[in-house]
Amino acid sequence: MAVSGPQPSIGNHPDEPTAEDITAARALLIDDLLVDFPFVDDSDRAHAIAAIILPFIRRMIDGPTPMH
Repeated sequence: MAVSGPQPSIGNHPDEPTAEDITAARALLIDDLLVDFPFVDDSDRAHAIAAIILPFIRRMIDGPTPMH
C-alpha cells in the first residue's frame, strides 16, 4: 500500500530525547492511555503500544516496516 500526498506533522521532537522525555512518553502511553485495559501479558501491552506508535514513526525509519 502506497500513501501519497502531504504527510501530517508530528510536531517537534528531539534527535536525542532525554531520560525525562522518555519517561514522560512512556507514562502517557502506559499510565494514561492504556491504564484500564486488561492486558493478559506484557507482550500484549507491547503489541498494543507498537500498533499505536508505528503510524507515527514509520516515516522516520529508512526501509520497510510492517503493514499491520
